[in-house]
Amino acid sequence: MMIPKSFELGGFTWKVKLCKMTEVYGECDYQSNTLRVASHIDGKRVDAEKRYASFLHEFFHAALHTLGK
Repeated sequence: MMIPKSFELGGFTWKVKLCKMTEVYGECDYQSNTLRVASHIDGKRVDAEKRYASFLHEFFHAALHTLGK
């Protein structure tokens, strides 16, 4: 379960950043083609399985956006 640092989708390069966050496990920024996945939430480390699930969740947001949905 490895999270890539970037990937190609719909002719664009998307970046993936692990970030310290509050309240949410991930974000999909359509303006900058960036996925943010929580490494920590409110100072508590997020385990690898949850980080990967969050990456997949945000990836699907990016894919649906690319398809115009």
